Amino acid sequence: MSIVTSLADSGVGSLRAAIAASSAGDTITFDPSLAGGTITLSSPLEINQNLQIDGSNASGITLNGNDSTRIITVGGIGVELGIKDLIFRNGKAVQDDGAGGAIKTSNQSQLTVENSQFFDNTSIGEGGGAIWTGYRSVTTVLNSEFDGNQALDLNTERGGGAIAGKSEGDLTVRDSLFNNNSGTIVQQI
Repeated sequence: MSIVTSLADSGVGSLRAAIAASSAGDTITFDPSLAGGTITLSSPLEINQNLQIDGSNASGITLNGNDSTRIITVGGIGVELGIKDLIFRNGKAVQDDGAGGAIKTSNQSQLTVENSQFFDNTSIGEGGGAIWTGYRSVTTVLNSEFDGNQALDLNTERGGGAIAGKSEGDLTVRDSLFNNNSGTIVQQI
């Protein structure tokens, strides 16, 4: 288990450092003194192995993409990621294929999101303003909120203001709220 002790984007005690130092199956938590704090990212957090990120010890932790970057990119086939009690705000996916403003998973991945909030995230391309799931992925969203997320279309046929994904995936959503999300909006950039 790793404990995040800093709201910095990188360096000792940061979430980025905890992810880099983690082993498959680890759980990352946050020091309670960080409650209500914001981690503003300059690039996506790259996750390439099974991991749990649990913000329940420090309520109100916000991961902010600063309207310039996706917040989390899950790489590698079959990676399992669990997220609890975090806020995802202002993620913006323009890199890769512009999918998943807050979170993009890889093929055959498993994503479980619990008690989390997604505000004002944007994808410019494939879709999934908040979350994009990879081909044949399994995604479960429990007791979470999606508000103000949008998918801007660059002449693709995808959309999904809150959640979108590749084909043959499984999506389960329970006890969650969706407000003011908008799918495919054709935009000239």
